[in-house]
Amino acid sequence: MSLLTVVFVLIFGTIYISTAISMERDLKHELMYTMSGPKKPMINSPMMASSIIIELDSDNNIAQVLTYMELNKEALQETIYEIVNSESQFGKVKIEGSRYGYLKEYTAKGLKIVLMSREQQLDVLTNLLKVFLAMGSISLILLLFISIYLTNRTIKPIKESFEKQKQFIANASHELKTPLTI
Repeated sequence: MSLLTVVFVLIFGTIYISTAISMERDLKHELMYTMSGPKKPMINSPMMASSIIIELDSDNNIAQVLTYMELNKEALQETIYEIVNSESQFGKVKIEGSRYGYLKEYTAKGLKIVLMSREQQLDVLTNLLKVFLAMGSISLILLLFISIYLTNRTIKPIKESFEKQKQFIANASHELKTPLTI
């Protein structure tokens, strides 16, 4: 059972990690598309509808913010400051408890930052983890009962053979005692 548990953890872990990496790659791709794509996020795309496009001038002052969401300006300014001071072009931040991925790029006008919500991706990963835990537990319990059944079925002929051998030894012993006693 421990071997099966290790195998399940390896299989489910590999699937989970590869899914997380794939989602990270998709987020980066969507951020790059939004960075080079339309000026305003398209509302019909869930990832685009939850995105924020921020353009800063050459002095890193906010020139324009494009989004369909309502955000606290102070929280947004803190996040922009964090992103501007970050050395990485791609990263992750939190705004008012929501998690976002960001991509920043320097343009002729200044700095352009695209933020996209990661909440949907994180929900999918959480649900995937829950499914793996439930299915893995159910599978291991089912395999435990199957292995107990098969073990008992396999041991039954051996047990019968052992009982017959014991009975034979008891009979032979009794038969040898009787002539010796006389």
